[in-house]
Amino acid sequence: MIHLDQIRLLESKTIKAIELINMLREENKALKKTIDTSQGRMEELENLVQEFKSDQDEIEQSIVRAMKNLEQLEDEITEPESEKKTTSTADENSSPETASSESGSLIFETEPDEEEKQELDIF
Repeated sequence: MIHLDQIRLLESKTIKAIELINMLREENKALKKTIDTSQGRMEELENLVQEFKSDQDEIEQSIVRAMKNLEQLEDEITEPESEKKTTSTADENSSPETASSESGSLIFETEPDEEEKQELDIF
């Protein structure tokens, strides 16, 4: 038979279990709230990282363009010096009928006729 003490013991254990369940539910809610907050912050940080990567790519491209511009400027600066050397060497080695241009070495061994002069004037 079931005694009154056994019923009271069962009732107290049931009350403790209910209290424990309620406490665990509250803790679960708090943890879910923390997770939601953390996930929101994580998304913000991921966006910041993405923006940072994008900015870094843009900075890298700007640096590459600047380096190309500097190389081009350097080539333009050093080009006249090398042209002077080649022009002076060409002048020493060439005859009066030979002409040289800045864009390359167009050499005329003879004087162009009138038709060729008109064609050249177009350009």
